Amino acid sequence: MRVAGLLVATLMLSTLSGCYITRVSETRHDRDVTRMNAEGRTLDDARRAAERIGFVCESSIHRSYPVRIDGVDRQADILECNKKSFEWFCPQRRYASFMADPATQIVFNVGRRVVERSCF
Repeated sequence: MRVAGLLVATLMLSTLSGCYITRVSETRHDRDVTRMNAEGRTLDDARRAAERIGFVCESSIHRSYPVRIDGVDRQADILECNKKSFEWFCPQRRYASFMADPATQIVFNVGRRVVERSCF
């Protein structure tokens, strides 16, 4: 009984202070985003693919946002999605940004990043 109590206390403390069980590496995040296979698909398809693997997407799309990709300036409609680890305090947050042509709504690039401690 004491061992079970100690185990529960340790688990709660690690969850509050930074449990790394649900964190992933940037390589793993890249692999997850690549598996969505969003380039060449519509923003709606990209949203569904992201939500299917646990990402939460913003309800609105950033319209005609200026972006530079491979030295080329262009306009893009951008859908931001993110997924966080299960920590209560300063969770890791993983982002996928789908950039689509404003005229066709076809995704031409997917940005990705990981923020290790998204406290505020």
